[in-house]
Amino acid sequence: MAVKQLWSSPPQFVDGNGDPYSGAFLFFYAAGSSTKQDTFTDSTGGTACSNPITLNSSGYPSISGNVVTPFGTVGETYKIGLAAPGSADPPASFI
Repeated sequence: MAVKQLWSSPPQFVDGNGDPYSGAFLFFYAAGSSTKQDTFTDSTGGTACSNPITLNSSGYPSISGNVVTPFGTVGETYKIGLAAPGSADPPASFI
């Protein structure tokens, strides 16, 4: 399976005041649906990321304390939702 990075560098998520969305969640779905879609930790596509991925205290996606730039499956289209800290899975709404 071929994968590619979803972003060229780890994105930082901040609110309208520039404050990081610490503890918020990034959910990944197949575009146009509510079906979760896998992302991967590296270019091999061998290890799926958690879904959702939690943002660290600086607002960056982080897995096991490491900032990550998830890889997605080539040819798949993703819908990405940012949800507030403490949101249910699935969240009732997105930021």
